[in-house]
Amino acid sequence: MMTQKRRIGLGFALFLLLSLPLSAGVVMEPTNPPDWHISEWINGDPGPLRQQRDKVVIIEFFQMWCPACNQFSLPLMQRWEEKYGRRSDVLLVSIHTVFEGHDVQTPERLKAFVQEKGIRRPVGIDGYEIIDPEMPVTMKRFKTQGTPQIVIIGKDGKRVFDHFGIFNARSIEGFIDRLLRDVEEDSVGQYPTMKDDDRVRPPAVDPMSGRYRLELQQVANTCALPALPQQLDLVIEIKGNNMRATFGTGYLGVKELTLDYNAATQGFNLDSRDQKQDGDQELIVQLEIKGRVFGDNPTEMQFTAILNQGGPGAGPECLVELQGYGQKLGR
Repeated sequence: MMTQKRRIGLGFALFLLLSLPLSAGVVMEPTNPPDWHISEWINGDPGPLRQQRDKVVIIEFFQMWCPACNQFSLPLMQRWEEKYGRRSDVLLVSIHTVFEGHDVQTPERLKAFVQEKGIRRPVGIDGYEIIDPEMPVTMKRFKTQGTPQIVIIGKDGKRVFDHFGIFNARSIEGFIDRLLRDVEEDSVGQYPTMKDDDRVRPPAVDPMSGRYRLELQQVANTCALPALPQQLDLVIEIKGNNMRATFGTGYLGVKELTLDYNAATQGFNLDSRDQKQDGDQELIVQLEIKGRVFGDNPTEMQFTAILNQGGPGAGPECLVELQGYGQKLGR
């Protein structure tokens, strides 16, 4: 699952800002895994991954609002917790790796979620770096493709399984059982394989994707900002509920933004609220973008973007409203 809402500062907020990619995971030959970077542990701290030698470590990367996590990986981890949880040579860990919906998927809600689900294994809250407060560190280190993703590490500390999405759970459980028998690799045989229909593949690119040229109309501007362009070229790529827009704005350079997309209505939106400090003043920056793509030959796009900045003692409210309308130029 790969939808996302980005927090946005005033320097980016006039148009369309930042985003994420996704793809599929693999069954793999043994490799050395990175260590996790956890800001807080629920149900106890198991220690660094590098200290878990002589254990089979099963890691689930999940999000609370991920449908496949709730329908597949969380129930599977519960099953494995019941089967392997009392063994001293097995460690099951879930890592809440939030790359979207930060305002909703909070640590406080996660703690209530863990208690409600009866999860007893360690649950780590993936940490962030100051330079990138949106993308979790462990997710980037493991190069996961989204959620759910399961990683299995053998007793020798090697990563032997790494898969994004739904897979053949019976086969992988048998694989775990063989890892726990402490047999030589040659006698284990081939790593388990999966049928194509067991895998979750990235959504196909929507035909509405392509290059658009938009005429911009400034409806309101009470901010002391540079003159806004009257025309904007952007490239959009739509996959499932994810719409990525890439565009250039001159003084802002080339930017990317990911918005929520509804294929049924062909509408897209972004609703962001950010608090920031400007000297001794606390500012609240709100950005709302709503629009849709429609028609066929040519496909057209229209949108409205509203930026509103203000705060206690911040002086006059800063408000920018833009409307855009144009046509698709090609892929």
